[in-house]
Amino acid sequence: KAIGPITAAVTVLFFASSDPAYPAGLRNIGIAMPPVQEVFSYIRTNVPEDARIAVSKYRSFYLFTARHTIRPLSTHAPAELADWLRKNDVAYVVLKYSPSTPALRYSDCPASALCNGSQQPPGLEEVWRNSDFVLLRVAHTPAL
Repeated sequence: KAIGPITAAVTVLFFASSDPAYPAGLRNIGIAMPPVQEVFSYIRTNVPEDARIAVSKYRSFYLFTARHTIRPLSTHAPAELADWLRKNDVAYVVLKYSPSTPALRYSDCPASALCNGSQQPPGLEEVWRNSDFVLLRVAHTPAL
């Protein structure tokens, strides 16, 4: 006997509402979370349209901010990162510094050289922060 449409709908709803990623039923996760929406909104409002932004989730940030994005170099060496930022004409860097959670399953820290304030490349200025993200402006210096 085939499953009817009502039985199928109830089954899908049951599994969606019992998934551990949704402990209180369906809720905001990922890009729908308020801190993510806040960083998107801040960038759309305050970052020049032609600015290049280095961010680990570069596709999502491109889609939701309409800004040029690039995946940052994965390195622990501040000098190497500073050189990469300059060579790629990066104007801003977005860093997700909070730990990974079931609702937002990634973090840039501690893997990035940007996570240790005392060892950050020179010329980075914090311009905005919320509970999960920090936006840094890159002041370019001439190559040595």
